[in-house]
Amino acid sequence: MIVAHVRRVARAVSALLVIAVCVTPSPLRAMTMLQPPNKDSIDLRKDLNKRISRFHKTWRDAWTQSLIDRGQVNINLTQTQNDYNFRNFTPEVRRYQALLCYTGWLGEADMANAEARLYGSNFTAPTNPRDRVSIVDRQVAASAAASAPTGEDSPSVSASTIGANSLSLENPRRVRGDRNKGQVCPMWVPEEIGIPMDEGERLDLALPIGIRPIVRRARDTVITRLTQAAQRYPNDGWVSGQLVRFLIDNADYDRALSAARACASDDAWCAALEGLVYEQSWQMLDAERAFRRSVEAERRMAGVPCADTTVMVLLPAGPRREARRLPCEVQAELSERVWWMSDPLWSVPGNERFVAHYARRTHLALRSAFDEDERYVWRAIAAGEALQETIIRYGWPTHTYWAGYQMDSAINIGRESVMMQAEPPYTSKEYAPDRVTLLPDYRAINNPFEAKATDWPFVRPDTTPLDDWWPSEHVAFPRRIATLPEGQMLMLRRDTSVLFGIAIDDPVHQLDARVDTPIEVAVVASTSPVDIQTIAQTTLPPGVSLRANGYLKPAPSVVSVEVPGRVATEIDHRSRFGIAPPPSLSEMLPNEVGVSDPAFVLLPSRGAEAPLDLETVLKQMVGSLSFTRQAPVALYWESYGFAPGDTVDVEIRIARRDENSLLRSLGAALGVADGRRDSISIKWREPDPGRAAAVVATNVPTVARTLAIDLRNLAAGTYAFIIEMARPDGTRARGERRIEILE
Repeated sequence: MIVAHVRRVARAVSALLVIAVCVTPSPLRAMTMLQPPNKDSIDLRKDLNKRISRFHKTWRDAWTQSLIDRGQVNINLTQTQNDYNFRNFTPEVRRYQALLCYTGWLGEADMANAEARLYGSNFTAPTNPRDRVSIVDRQVAASAAASAPTGEDSPSVSASTIGANSLSLENPRRVRGDRNKGQVCPMWVPEEIGIPMDEGERLDLALPIGIRPIVRRARDTVITRLTQAAQRYPNDGWVSGQLVRFLIDNADYDRALSAARACASDDAWCAALEGLVYEQSWQMLDAERAFRRSVEAERRMAGVPCADTTVMVLLPAGPRREARRLPCEVQAELSERVWWMSDPLWSVPGNERFVAHYARRTHLALRSAFDEDERYVWRAIAAGEALQETIIRYGWPTHTYWAGYQMDSAINIGRESVMMQAEPPYTSKEYAPDRVTLLPDYRAINNPFEAKATDWPFVRPDTTPLDDWWPSEHVAFPRRIATLPEGQMLMLRRDTSVLFGIAIDDPVHQLDARVDTPIEVAVVASTSPVDIQTIAQTTLPPGVSLRANGYLKPAPSVVSVEVPGRVATEIDHRSRFGIAPPPSLSEMLPNEVGVSDPAFVLLPSRGAEAPLDLETVLKQMVGSLSFTRQAPVALYWESYGFAPGDTVDVEIRIARRDENSLLRSLGAALGVADGRRDSISIKWREPDPGRAAAVVATNVPTVARTLAIDLRNLAAGTYAFIIEMARPDGTRARGERRIEILE
């Protein structure tokens, strides 16, 4: 009965066709430690290879047998296939898809849909399946349509339009190796079964507790032999690396650190080993220092600034292809921008995303030095390249699912039919759904000073199904991170700098009521990866709007408003965005004038006097630009270059800026819509003794003005408040602020 099942599955699997999308292979370069051994250590390495391979088999046998004993591999292939055909996405079906995806095959229905998308509904498929594959492959290579997610340099379609999520051509979770060498489709741990212990943190968590001491003793035997070898050949980076790796797997971090420090191979590799030990033992600052030493040493040895290009793997497909065509120096600059923009909190020392990347890279070099390790096959013919890219992008899986020997056998037969090497065990690589993505949209990396806070999605939106969210990279971040609400920003010119102010209403959530320490706020401004300055620090009582201000350079910058959680149970909050500050007053040309963008200030009550002193303005600046009509507000702005006493024409225009403006005006004229005003214009000429103004002490004439605003006659919608000031000779300046009036 089982044999018949295997044959039926084999026939079904054999019917699946390979579509190898032309994507440039990822340059997952080996670390410089992979040097040939000296003549004296060749025989020693051979002996160690045998011992380590025997341990790998011991671990794998213990793992597979424990799964069988626990009844976790009894997959009902008939039921799974039926569910798959009817698109009933049970946990078994999703895992089944991931296993079939491993070989790079698509089912007939998916093939037909893919061809229809590529060629049109009138396409007639060749009768010879291999000709059919080559035609599809040439078309995909020409258009790259099937490899670029939405928003990149090639068209894309939704995964749901082609069929099963993990089998659709466009799905970004399909990580491809070189042509016809398999692929990996990582997935989320099915929500229905809960989150297992994270095997990515420690390998032996995949084993039952009772087996772990036995495995540990077997590993100790290998460690003893590796220790002797490292003492004899401290300049052999392979030996030093494997000793560090096995000590880490035994959670013996003190000895692992000693072994890394005793490494006498090249500086890049030995520093990377030290960084890995620190990362595995959660000493992130020490880990970053070690990895940065490693990167610099690798650049010196290579003689080029782009010695490591593995960061490109983290980018979506389209930008990745573009980046690989850049000159070496530009690639190096791009890498630095990636780490700059992906650092979760600039106000907190250390860059966890940088550390995670180089820890993955180093750990991967250690394990992929073998054709196979405890569970994974690293040979290129067996999708080893795709597996390496998966690890670089997503880290070590939370859980590795194996469907048993029956499924292995079925896939083996199917792979043989297309002359691909069979390399069981076939497993699905599964990640906990609480992962965080820290790289922003590529537009923010390419143009940091035009970045928006929304370019960092961080986590899956609440309204998005789990299987529909898969970023190009993610990490197991120890704490959650959320985007601060959009508030109001103010920039005022000063002699050699720009005064920056920000206000945000209802800024933080999910506070731990047991913690009574102040909430710390930092505003950080950066003009480049090597210029990151904290410009403001303040505390925030719970339930109070965030308000902070400080001085920044009059140059394009990225501002990061950061509220770290006080304890591990609290969320970190952040808003990071690019700005183009106005020039400072000292940079203004003779006779040049300027007007700041106005700021909205909340008054104590309607009819209250609008403040003119800047300290009060910054304290009362509203933290949201969405208002009810009853809100008592005033405008504050500054003019530059208009001297007190000059003749100046001032105009404030309130103009509707949403698509409903014309329709509402027409409806009001016909008596079928609210007749409130869509636009207002206020004009006056200065000097005007009836209007208050205040002179700001600067080297260029600077005058502050305020004006109370009555919103009650404005219909709901989006409005621009435009301030224009002009001299009689026509010299003029303009500032603008947009708000929303709520129903």
